[in-house]
Amino acid sequence: MKIDNAMTVFKELPKTNCRECGAKTCLAFAGAVFQRHKTIGDCPHLDKAVVEKFSDGVKLPEAHRAYLDEFKKMRHEIINVDLPDAAQRLGGTSANGKLIVKVMGKDVSVDANGKFYTDIHVNGWLERPVLTAIVKSKGLPVAGGWVKIHDLEGGKPWRHMFENQCVTPLHDLADNHPDLFETLMHVFSGSRVEGHMGSDIGVVLNVLPKVPILICYWKAEEGMNSDLHVFFDKTASANLGVDALYSVAVGLTQMFKKIAVRHG
Repeated sequence: MKIDNAMTVFKELPKTNCRECGAKTCLAFAGAVFQRHKTIGDCPHLDKAVVEKFSDGVKLPEAHRAYLDEFKKMRHEIINVDLPDAAQRLGGTSANGKLIVKVMGKDVSVDANGKFYTDIHVNGWLERPVLTAIVKSKGLPVAGGWVKIHDLEGGKPWRHMFENQCVTPLHDLADNHPDLFETLMHVFSGSRVEGHMGSDIGVVLNVLPKVPILICYWKAEEGMNSDLHVFFDKTASANLGVDALYSVAVGLTQMFKKIAVRHG
């Protein structure tokens, strides 16, 4: 039997929030299992029969599975893309048969075969948005209107996964690392935005020149907990696509965790 959502796991848990699995709560553990960060057998209180019942692992969300298939196609489609035209759409340049574009403030080049050239580490969450943009971006100018992922076209199915894998971890990082936003601006050439929706801190990071992300943080006050939200420009779905936005945002979140540990 496959796990098709986090609640499937949660229903089987003792709900004692004992933390012996390493998660803060049973609900957090269920989410971690669904996102493949833990296995259901990591709960020491589950019967062997329950663990064996879910031995088939996690069923990929349909949207995620479709995106992975689409990504494979794009690596072949880039051969037929006019790179100078794509560079103009993305807000980059082209030279020597390569497209050059700023990704999080760093130069990244891509040739006609989809091969990457850059000084930064290249992995899936970096490749996917860049290839997606080269093949599909409409090149719309940034509109300056900020919305959440579920307000973008096609964004609703990604809402809960995005909250679990991006917003909540970023919120925890911001609570525990007061210098996080200053570090991100320094490392990724981000810019400060003052007072968006009354936030105490706002930082814009450019995934691509025409794909900015706004992270806003509200500090805890007497009687009120801290809060954090992530926003995208209204044109993000046309210039990159919601599925690629999800991929890059979660990838960045994992990178931010490593940076926060490194910088204390």
